[in-house]
Amino acid sequence: MGGPSEFFQSQLAVSASPGFTWGRSGNTPSGTWLLNDTVPSNKAGRTVSLSAPSITQVFVASENIDTFDIGIYEHEGDEINLTLLGTVSIITSRTGVFNVAFPVTSGRQLATKIETGSAKNVVVGTQLAGGI
Repeated sequence: MGGPSEFFQSQLAVSASPGFTWGRSGNTPSGTWLLNDTVPSNKAGRTVSLSAPSITQVFVASENIDTFDIGIYEHEGDEINLTLLGTVSIITSRTGVFNVAFPVTSGRQLATKIETGSAKNVVVGTQLAGGI
C-alpha cells in the first residue's frame, strides 16, 4: 500500500473532473453566445488544462419549456478560429442531461452558443475527463 502522498494523489485524480458552466439571462435567441461570467464565451471561454481532454456530459437548464440546440465550441480566444465540437438538442423541456464524447484540444478555450430555437434564462454545463 502506498504512502500518504500516493493516497492524496489518487484522491485528487478521482475528484479532478472539472465542469464548466455558461449562462445567459433573459430571452436568448439563436446565434447568441452564452456568457463566461459576464463575457461572451466566444471572446473568452473556459480554458481546458487537462491532458487528452474530452467532454463526457452536457447538462442544460432553462426557465421555460423550450426547444433549442446548443453548440459546444473550442477556440484560442480570437473569435476567428472557432471549431464546433458538437451539438445537443433540447426538445420541449426545461432540462436535459446528455452523455457525449466530444474530444477537446488541451489549452484551448470552450464556448457555447444557442444554435437554433431560443431559451429563457438558460444555463449550460459540461463535465470533462482527462489527465492532470
